[in-house]
Amino acid sequence: MKPIHGPVLAYLAVVLASLSLGAILPMIPVLGRNMGASYIELGYIGTATYLPYIAVTLVYARVSDRFNRLRIFTLAMFSNGITLTFLSTANSVTSLIAIIALQGMSQGLYWASSEAFILSGSSQNGLVAASRYVFLTSVGFFLGPALGGFVTDILGFVALFILSAALYFTGGITLFLHSMRMPENIRVESSLAKEDSRISGQVLLRALVLIVSSYMVLSVTVSILPGYLRTLGASSVQIGTVYTIFFAARLLGSLSSASLSRLGERRVLLMASGLMTAGFFGISSFEETLVLTVLMFLLGFGLGTFVPIAMHSIAKVFPDGRIGAAMGIFETTYGATSAITPFIAGLLAETVTPTAPYLLIGLASFAIIAFAVSSKRQVSATG
Repeated sequence: MKPIHGPVLAYLAVVLASLSLGAILPMIPVLGRNMGASYIELGYIGTATYLPYIAVTLVYARVSDRFNRLRIFTLAMFSNGITLTFLSTANSVTSLIAIIALQGMSQGLYWASSEAFILSGSSQNGLVAASRYVFLTSVGFFLGPALGGFVTDILGFVALFILSAALYFTGGITLFLHSMRMPENIRVESSLAKEDSRISGQVLLRALVLIVSSYMVLSVTVSILPGYLRTLGASSVQIGTVYTIFFAARLLGSLSSASLSRLGERRVLLMASGLMTAGFFGISSFEETLVLTVLMFLLGFGLGTFVPIAMHSIAKVFPDGRIGAAMGIFETTYGATSAITPFIAGLLAETVTPTAPYLLIGLASFAIIAFAVSSKRQVSATG
C-alpha cells in the first residue's frame, strides 16, 4: 500500500484521543466535587493541568520542526494512555491534582504534535485544514461526554479512566503501525526549520489575542461549569448530555467556519464572539436545564466557528517549514490561558457568586475580541 502523508489513520487517532478527552473532561470536576473539592480547588485542578502543559509546548515549539512529526505524535498518544491509567488510582484531591499535572504534560505534547502533523500534511487552504482538524476533534468531543457520563454512572470513575486510556493506546498502536510503513526521510527537512523569515510582531500579537479570548471561555466551560451544574442538581448523565450538545454545536461550528469566512473574517469573529458572550451571560442568569442546554449550544457553535480562524491566524504568521513552532506557540498560549483562567474563575465563584465567572469572563472575552478585530482593521487601513 502506498503511504499517505496526513493519512486516514492519523485522523482516526485524533478522533480516538478526542473521544477519550471528551469522556473525562466533564467528569474530572465532578470527581473533584465528589472528593470534597471547593471551587478554588477545581481551579487548582485546571491550573495543575496547564502549567506543565506550557512547559512541554514551549519546548515543542523550539525543537519540533527538526524531528519526525509522526513519531512525536505517536509518543504523545502512548504518554496520554499511561497518565490516564495513573489517574484511575487517584483517591484524594491532592493525588488528583498531582496526576492531572502529569496528564497536562502528555496533553501538551499531544495537541501540539497532532495539529502540526495534520496541518503540515494538508495541501489545501490553511483555514480548511484547521477547520478539518477542529471538526475531527469535535467528533470525539461530541460523543465523549455522553459516554463518560454513562460509564461513570454504571461502572464508576476507575472504569472511565481505564477505558479512556485504552482509546489512547489504540490510537498510538494505529500510528505506530502506520509509521512502520513510512519512509525514513518523511520528516521535515531541517533547512526549512532554519528559514530566516521575518515575522510581524503586530500580526502575531493579534493572533495570540484571539487565542486567549476563545480559550478563556473554553477553559471555564470544561473546568468550572461541570461543578456548577452538579451544584444545581444535575446527574452525571445529565452533565454528559449537556456537554454532548455543546460539542455537537462545536462540531457544526467547525464545519461552518471555512464557508462562513467568505462573509469576511472580521464579521465571523464578531458573530462567534457574540454567541460565546450570550451563552455565558445566559448561564449566569438561568438555571433551567432546557435553557442551559440551548445556551451551551450557542456557546459551542461560537467556539467551533472561532477556533479554526484563531489557529489559522497564527499558522499563517510562520513560514511553511515552521508549522511545528506555530502550533507549539498556539498551544503554549492556550496552556497559559487555561492555567490562569480556571483559578480566577474558581476564586470568583467562591468569593463572589457561583455565576460570577460566566458574566465577567464572557464580558472580558468579548472586549478582547473586539479590540483584536479593531486592531486588524487599523493595520489593514495603514498597510
